[in-house]
Amino acid sequence: LYVATTRPNEREDLPICDEISKGCNIGIREPVKASGLWPADKGPKYTGYELALWAADSWKNYKSCEEAVEQVRDSLDKEVSMGHMTILSKPAPDSVCTKIACVVKPSGKLRLIDDLRRSGVNERVHCEETICLPGLRSAAYLVQQLSKTATVDDPLVWIEADIASAFRHLPVNKFDRKFLVNHVGHLFYQH
Repeated sequence: LYVATTRPNEREDLPICDEISKGCNIGIREPVKASGLWPADKGPKYTGYELALWAADSWKNYKSCEEAVEQVRDSLDKEVSMGHMTILSKPAPDSVCTKIACVVKPSGKLRLIDDLRRSGVNERVHCEETICLPGLRSAAYLVQQLSKTATVDDPLVWIEADIASAFRHLPVNKFDRKFLVNHVGHLFYQH
C-alpha cells in the first residue's frame, strides 16, 4: 500500500515508504537521514536527562496515569491487539522505560503522553532536519495577518488535523524498540 501510493516525481516518498516498511529509525543509533526538504535541526531543546533505565523499586508513572490505570491498560492493550505494541514480561537490561501521563478527554477517550524528554530519549535523538509544527502563537499570528486583508464576506476555512496515536502507529526499527518501553501494573509495553 505504501509503495502503491508513491508518485515518482516526489523524491521523498519512496525512501519514507522504505523506512516505514523496515521500521523507522528513531535517531539514537544513527542520525535520521535528511531529505533536503526541511529546516536544519538545532539539537535538543532540553538537556541533562540521563536515560531512565528500568528501576523496579522506584518506578512510577505520572499521577494522571495511576488514577486511570484501567483505562491506560485498556488503551495499551488495544495498541497491542492492533500490532502497534508488544507486551513483555520483563524488559531487556538496557531498555529505557518512559513514564506516561494521560488526559481523559470530555468524550471519555484517553490520550496517552510518553515523557520522552525526562526519560532521556529525546536528548539522544540525532537528526539533520526538523519539522517545526505550528503552535498557538503561529495560529494567532495567522489570524492577525488574515484580519488585515480579509473581509467579512471572505470564505475562510480553518483546518486542523490530529492523527490519534500517530506515535504508536509507525513501526519502529527492531534495534530502537528498547528505547520505547512503558510500564503499567506488572506489564511492560514496547513500541
